[in-house]
Order: sequence, then C-alpha cells, then structure tokens
Amino acid sequence: MYYQADGSITMHTALANASGGFAAFTGSLTVPASASWKWDAIRLTTGDFNGDGRDDAGMLYRYNDESIELFTSLGNASGGFGTFTGSYKLPANSWKWNSFKTITGDHNGDGRTDVAAMYYQADGSITMHTALANSGGGFGAFTGSLTVPANAAWHWDAIRLL
Repeated sequence: MYYQADGSITMHTALANASGGFAAFTGSLTVPASASWKWDAIRLTTGDFNGDGRDDAGMLYRYNDESIELFTSLGNASGGFGTFTGSYKLPANSWKWNSFKTITGDHNGDGRTDVAAMYYQADGSITMHTALANSGGGFGAFTGSLTVPANAAWHWDAIRLL
C-alpha cells in the first residue's frame, strides 16, 4: 500500500515467480484521495478471509469520531485486489487506537483467516477479542475470549504479536 502525493492510496502487488523472486510491482487497486481518509488512521493485515485459497487484505480504519471499522479487499485470480468493503464497525470511543494490537490466523479452524486483537484496558488488564471471518470475507463483531488481570503485571510495551 502506498500513499500518493495527491492523497490517494494504491495497493501494489508483486507476484512470486518460479525462481523464488518476484515480478515487478503493479498497481492493483487505487483508493481515491479523500478528506475523510487519513494515512495515519490505517492498519493493515493479510489473510485468506473468505477461504478461497487466495490472500486478501484487511484494513482497520479509525474515523474522526474514534469509531474503528474493519474492511476487506478480496484477492483475485490475477493477484490483484478488489474494492475495500466494510463489515464491522466498533462504536465511537469504544477502543482507543493505540491500546490494541492485532494478529490474524484461522482461530476457529473453519479455513478462513480471522482477526484477533489484544486490548490494553484502562485498569491495566489485557483482553483478547476475536472477529471471526465469514464466507464473504467480512467479519462479525469482536468477542472477548481471554482476560489477563492487571495483577499479572504484563507490560503492554513488551508484547509483540506476529
């Protein structure tokens, strides 16, 4: 993903070749410049969100009202990407942008990549939430699955998700 000087954002793809290298990058999707889209309000992730065998792009986007929406751009057979489509939106001021870290994986074993998020609560506890992918490549609501209590003394800055 590349932020252009005119404010547009372009997804580029470099397809792998048989020798282990890559072909030249080609632009596969351009999001037009918009006053409502800000580069520093985007977090990207990847995975096969619809279970079709091709990787897709996922994007968490923070709006001005502090709501956060989860978007998907499905990969296609030519190695490019489709338009970003929103599927789940956290209400305004429900999560602070710098208080969560995401990781993707097929967390429920259904063949589709899900998004999980660790969230640092104001009381010092850390909660894990999962948004399960559906067959269309979108996501359901984040649901809590684990809480690390504040007295466990986990240091938020020492946590890295792969």
